[in-house]
Formats: sequence, structure tokens, C-alpha cells
Amino acid sequence: MPRKIKKAKIAIKSHLKSKRSKRKAQAVKPKSEKIIGKSLPKPLFISKVQVQAVKPVSAFSGVPLQTPHPQNTSGLPFSYNVTKLVLMARDPHWVFCYWDFSAETWKWIQEIYRSHPGSVHAILRIYEVSDVKFNGLNANHFFDMDVSLETKNWYVHVNGANREWIFDLALVDAAGKFYLVARSNRVKTPRDRPSDVVDEDWMIEGFDEIYALSGGFGRGLSSGEIKKRVQSRYLFDRVSSSSHVKQFK
Repeated sequence: MPRKIKKAKIAIKSHLKSKRSKRKAQAVKPKSEKIIGKSLPKPLFISKVQVQAVKPVSAFSGVPLQTPHPQNTSGLPFSYNVTKLVLMARDPHWVFCYWDFSAETWKWIQEIYRSHPGSVHAILRIYEVSDVKFNGLNANHFFDMDVSLETKNWYVHVNGANREWIFDLALVDAAGKFYLVARSNRVKTPRDRPSDVVDEDWMIEGFDEIYALSGGFGRGLSSGEIKKRVQSRYLFDRVSSSSHVKQFK
């Protein structure tokens, strides 16, 4: 009887031992495989991210912005609510211009675009008006240049020195109808060569003497030598004037 009990205890212990070994085997994680002596990295699991579809943004179509005060990050307003076109001559051949719109003018521009979809474009009409009292129809000549209204400034190569210019900012439809938005001030580009006017009466009396005293006929003289000449001439004039006074007495 004791021998049977002893055998039963041994059987129970072996059974429990096998169970423990099985549990340990299940708990131990398998080691990563090794390739050329380096262990492979564990797989990286990335959580799924929901991505919203975004409509592509179309390029500028020539239609003005839908609001006279669009949002901007520059801190400056889109408009100062005054319709104007201002010219400044940059040099003999270039003129700079800038423009602005009031809310009413901007609304009117949008109405024109909506009533003529795809057929209206903005232009600058450049008039050469030298020696002309301009009334809108009597320019010496003019030419057109396509512009973008949102840009609000433009450099124009007028290619005309010493001439007067007036610009119109306008819209033109497919039929050629002209919608005037703003007319500019009048500017004159400077000369690109010396003046053709020769005035012989500008020289003052005694110019040669003044020029000589300044060293004009003795180029290369130092400032000290010029100073000596001026001082000697000054002393000579004083002596001459005093002698005249004595004779007069």
C-alpha cells in the first residue's frame, strides 16, 4: 500500500511538471530570425489614418476674386476703397502704374465678368498725348496691354522718351466693347539725350574771368595754387580801387 501511494505521488509530480513546462513554452516568445549574424527588426505596425479627398485648385482663370477684401497675411487691406489709376515715370522708356478699386467699382467689375463668362479680359490702354489736350479720342497713338486686375500694379515699356502719357484701366469683351474702370494722371517721360534747345544768352558778363580765377584755364593746378591766384587778384583789385579813390579826391 505505501508503495502504491509513492508511485501515485511520483505520477502526479511528473504530470504537474509536464504541465508547467508546456506553460513555459507557450509563454516564451520566439526569438527573431538571424541573417548574416544580424537579427531582423520587429515589424512596424502603423495605425490607419483617414485621409480626406481634396479637390484640385484650378489656376487663375482671369475672373476677379469674389470679394473686394479677400483674406491676406500681409496685414494690408486688399483695397482702400478708392478707384484710381496712378502713373509715375521711372525713366525715359518705362512708366510704373498702380491702381485700386472702391467696393462699388469692384462689384460692377464682377457683374461684367458674370454677364460675359470667359470673354472679358482686363487691359491697360496706353495713350501718347504729347502736345494734345486729351479728351479720350484724340491721342497721337495708343496701344493695349493685357494685365491682371489682382496684381494692382504694372511696369509698362512705353519706348518713348520726352513724351506725355495717359493710361486707361479697362475691360474689353469679345465684341470689342470697352468698359472704362479708371483713367490715370498725365506724366512725361524724361529725355534720354541732351537738350536740343541752344540758348546763347545764358552766359553772364565776365564769365571768362570767373572761369579763369577758378582755375578753368589752368587745369591741373592744385587748390593751393588756385587760392594764391584768387588772393593776388583780390589784392590787385583793392589797390586799384584805392588808387582811383585818391585820384578822384
